[in-house]
Amino acid sequence: MIVNEQPDGSLRIVRQPDHAVTCAHMARAWRRPQAFDADLWTAFCWTVEHHDDGWIDELIDPPIDFKEMPTVRHTEIWRRSIDLARAHSPFAGVLIALYARHLYTSFRNEQLDDAQLSQQFIDELTSALAGEMPDTGVEPTTLQAALRLLGFFDALSLALLDGIPWFDRYEGLAFGDVAATLRVDRDGERVRINPWPFTAEHIELTTRSRPIDLLWTMDSATIADSEG
Repeated sequence: MIVNEQPDGSLRIVRQPDHAVTCAHMARAWRRPQAFDADLWTAFCWTVEHHDDGWIDELIDPPIDFKEMPTVRHTEIWRRSIDLARAHSPFAGVLIALYARHLYTSFRNEQLDDAQLSQQFIDELTSALAGEMPDTGVEPTTLQAALRLLGFFDALSLALLDGIPWFDRYEGLAFGDVAATLRVDRDGERVRINPWPFTAEHIELTTRSRPIDLLWTMDSATIADSEG
């Protein structure tokens, strides 16, 4: 889960599956890249929405931010996410396994409580991707494009929720008939992106969040064309 301390000292919690729904909202508003046919794009959007399903039954008391979770527990959650995705489709299982390996290879080692467990998980995923997981039938370049898009939606949602630091650019994202580096500017709850990759002139995002011991609320953000 994403845990943020508020100005009054209370905590706001966003569950990972709720954050993933926000990611999927962005994906479904995205201009479908030419390399993705309609069926593959539908499968991709499903995968984005369900990439954190391993957290669904994870009860954490007291609340622990996902960045602070012990590696042994964190890897088990990723394994559940991958298994649930594989049960849906080979493409979903492979994409989420690729994404978990990317995150552990690129970021997780910097904050490890157990570097050996992390490397074992990376090796386990590499082995599974090389032999155990079925072929998706998707071109490797298209699979890599899907991986980058999943990373962008995940990062932008987390940054909007203050789960990770803000970033001002993201490279190599496919939309329509191009691939480009996006500039991402934030002014409070309003975000401007250039070039504009979505089908609508602006999109409004809502994420289910919860103050501790209070009712569920909705946090909102609006993303608009940086030149609009």
